[in-house]
Amino acid sequence: MLEVQRVFIADIREQSLDIAESCGLKGIYALSSEVERNGPYDLIVEAAGYAKALHTALKNVEHNGRIVVIGRDTGDLVLPNSLFEQFMRKEALIQGCWGYSIREERKLVSDVLRRNL
Repeated sequence: MLEVQRVFIADIREQSLDIAESCGLKGIYALSSEVERNGPYDLIVEAAGYAKALHTALKNVEHNGRIVVIGRDTGDLVLPNSLFEQFMRKEALIQGCWGYSIREERKLVSDVLRRNL
């Protein structure tokens, strides 16, 4: 079980931010600059589905942290070699998840809040 000390949510979709807020999360950001200012993070759930969000996650995951990728871009993903090397040096993990519903998104947020993830 992963013990979560702080949870931050960043998204470009207001609906996702509203769901997070309705679950009681504090530290909700619409801009990636806020995410970078408050990192690094033990766990990042990337559900936006575009390359810049994954790049931000790779940059801001803690050493031995974990990234869960739910979203995916419609095009090819290009990772700069320097970013990939930076991520590898952190010895962090990437875990994939194929799709989710709004109900599952609420459960994920609830589990994180209860430190049940």
